[in-house]
Amino acid sequence: MHTRLRPSAPDVVITDGEPLAQITIYDELTLLTRRHRGRWTQYPITPDALGDALSGVPQASGLLPPHTLGTGRMCGQPFTVVYVPPAVRTLRMEVGSYTIPVPPLVWAGCGTDYRIWALATRDYPTRGDEPLMVAPFPNCYKRGDVCWGSADPRPPATPSGLLRVLTLFLEESYFNLHLANGKSVQFPNSVVARWQQLAESHADTYPLDDLMPAECQLAWLLAGNPWGGAR
Repeated sequence: MHTRLRPSAPDVVITDGEPLAQITIYDELTLLTRRHRGRWTQYPITPDALGDALSGVPQASGLLPPHTLGTGRMCGQPFTVVYVPPAVRTLRMEVGSYTIPVPPLVWAGCGTDYRIWALATRDYPTRGDEPLMVAPFPNCYKRGDVCWGSADPRPPATPSGLLRVLTLFLEESYFNLHLANGKSVQFPNSVVARWQQLAESHADTYPLDDLMPAECQLAWLLAGNPWGGAR
């Protein structure tokens, strides 16, 4: 299993302010409760009227992570997609560690569902038609989701939580050989063999032509499809 080294506390949002409005949703109707001149009034509301009522609610993203490619909402939850530049990292396994160059990555989260892919280009993505590649790590799937094992629970993918979980995945956890196959053209049985080759040769860049295609594009991810859209 993918094992966490150190625990990470979840984000907690606390406010003592009085709400402007409250929405109560039942199977058969939706009620809107609003405060006006110090008094609360409750009445049924249609979906169209609810949309109009919410249109004036202030919304702001706050500070976004560096290299944010896109944000949105899917199934009622916000999601964020970030670009992770190539870098040399130390990846840990229970039998040792490998200090190797890691290719450009795309890291995304919605709720506590995090996804990771690689890019087969060193150019910063600007079009959206860039193909996503399978991330060259064990413990993750072709569709980008991660097998966390005992690293759970993860904090939600807030702007700060997103980067903290990336550090948890890459630097603060142990990988194993689960799902190590299908991640390398030259070493199809185990991407860890590629890690070993890179570490022994003291390579300074990851061979992008060794990445395996994930059969989807960046635009598909930016539309929020992993969390409820088209597969």
